[in-house]
Amino acid sequence: MRAFLIQLLFLFLPLFTVLAQSTDTVYLSRNMQKIKSKKDAFYFSVIGYKDSAKIEGTEKTFLITGEKSSEKSFIVDRTSDVQRRHYFGLYTSWHKNGQMELQSNYVAGIKEGKQTRWYENGQIHYISHYTDGKKQGVAISYYPNGKVKRQEVFANNLLAAGKCFTKTGADTTLLSDRRNAGISGGRNCFE
Repeated sequence: MRAFLIQLLFLFLPLFTVLAQSTDTVYLSRNMQKIKSKKDAFYFSVIGYKDSAKIEGTEKTFLITGEKSSEKSFIVDRTSDVQRRHYFGLYTSWHKNGQMELQSNYVAGIKEGKQTRWYENGQIHYISHYTDGKKQGVAISYYPNGKVKRQEVFANNLLAAGKCFTKTGADTTLLSDRRNAGISGGRNCFE
């Protein structure tokens, strides 16, 4: 009988642990700002804390219609006047259609390791690597059809070398993937 009670305890202990965790629900606008009203919300986050002091937890964000948008783990830093969350472990986000959009890893709030981004059709869009929050090593961008679009090499977050390819795979001119903002009408509209 004693062995049976111990087995029951171990069977239900994880359930009691989950029930003891506290959760908060936060409503968010389209640009991820906290708002008070569910009726004006575009997203909502369910924040589950692993401890009563609300130091460590997981945040799961959903579109207001219920589709999962992102999931990440965090630790709250209360050592300064302003509380900050430091993300750790795997960060994952999804497209509205449920297809994975992004996976990144964080260590003490800083990107570390491989980051992968996908198109809505499930094809890989971009793979890059981070060391101490900076792009490092080879990064590859793909067209939605799966063909390589760009191959770049980063050193300490700076582009060191790269190649661009056409949709058919032919080598082409390396173009910057960063574009300056333009103004309709150009500089003449200021004269």
